[in-house]
Amino acid sequence: MKILLLMCISTFLVLSACGSSNDSSTSENVSKDTIYQEKFVNKLDEAQISPELPQKIPYENYSKDISIMNSQKTISIMYIPQDANMGLKLEVFGGDVNLSGDGETLEIDQGKATYINADQAHILKWKKDNLSYTLSSPKNGELNKENLIEVANSFERLK
Repeated sequence: MKILLLMCISTFLVLSACGSSNDSSTSENVSKDTIYQEKFVNKLDEAQISPELPQKIPYENYSKDISIMNSQKTISIMYIPQDANMGLKLEVFGGDVNLSGDGETLEIDQGKATYINADQAHILKWKKDNLSYTLSSPKNGELNKENLIEVANSFERLK
């Protein structure tokens, strides 16, 4: 479990710190009425993968940061509530990423998923259409297992 948490943290650090000519990031403030604005959708078009994204975010007002690492077919999106420095994190990996780990197997609208109650985070993982998805939220944040399942059940293709 610690290895999984370290992988999530290291992935975030790599996405934050690394860069190449094919990697990019952008951020925008969002209201509840408009989850994905044109600037964000255009940025997502740069990715070499086309994931489904959540249509329900459990915050009224939040900012959204997206990082794309085409070299590793990875998209990382942070949904951060207003007046907070942590929130919901979505990572999407192209290909068959090993998502094994200790946890509770459960059914979500996307299929089978694994919920992990890690030391410092709530984590929900699943695979769909040759993409691997991970939703996570710090334990000292306001989200829990049920919130992650609700977000996961709202995933749809943007186009």
